[in-house]
Amino acid sequence: MAVADLPSGWIAVTSSGWDFSAARAQELSGALGRVIGLEHDDRTMNSRAHCYVDGALEWSISHDPERGQTDLKVEGEAPAPLHALRQEVLADQTNDDGEDGVVDYTYDVPIDLVGRLCGFDLNGWIRGQAEEPAFMGLKAAGGSGGWLSRLFNR
Repeated sequence: MAVADLPSGWIAVTSSGWDFSAARAQELSGALGRVIGLEHDDRTMNSRAHCYVDGALEWSISHDPERGQTDLKVEGEAPAPLHALRQEVLADQTNDDGEDGVVDYTYDVPIDLVGRLCGFDLNGWIRGQAEEPAFMGLKAAGGSGGWLSRLFNR
């Protein structure tokens, strides 16, 4: 697990796999106020973004290709940029033969939504179009762990 301060004022936390779960984001929001989480797997093309405020789910956006390439499940009150992102993706998917297209454009919606909300541009970073945040690893120091390590249970 690693953390980075973003120029937007947000703190990005990365974790391999799905370790930083919605339950952990919900728990942290009780202490930190607002926490936006993002999970994605580019092998299965599943993606999910969620926001908790003071321990309660504010919204969740998820894509599961098993439900179709244009699937986008929305829970709660979606943030404003979602509508425009969804329209862009539907247009791209339609231009690529719709549900039968080769590319699953909807996979990127939760990822790009997080980028627009807090400045963590994962897709831009992966494609070399955005600067990689300066991540620091979280690990126990002297066996007891630092504050962030204890906070994130690492």
